[in-house]
Amino acid sequence: MSEEAPGSIFTRYIEKEILPLVPEKLLQFDKTLDEKGFPSRRYILFGSVVKSRPRRGSDIDVGVFIDSLEGVSVSEFYDLLGESGRLCRIKGIPLELTLFSEDGLESSFFENYREIDIESLKMAAETEDWKKKKK
Repeated sequence: MSEEAPGSIFTRYIEKEILPLVPEKLLQFDKTLDEKGFPSRRYILFGSVVKSRPRRGSDIDVGVFIDSLEGVSVSEFYDLLGESGRLCRIKGIPLELTLFSEDGLESSFFENYREIDIESLKMAAETEDWKKKKK
């Protein structure tokens, strides 16, 4: 499959219609990781989408970075994703999560990445929950 040109209709579709929905999906998964006792983590968007070169059939690649994988059940992490190994599909585009230790971010594999700010989303969700309870 050939890459889509930056600025192509498909690239713009991913940027405008798919990527804005990723943080909400991650927030739901992040709550599950909290419940299962996984250590604090951060989320990095990487791959063809960040390089503005997605192609038809591309997925959304998200790295889940934990300080150390020591004591972390990697198999439990992937079990939470289900048989497909993907968190979900957003309008037909797979959202694929991969677990890394924080050292992995130094790799040239991650030359281009975007951090996804889950903490702000958590605060916003808590504020919304608080407003609903107050009513």
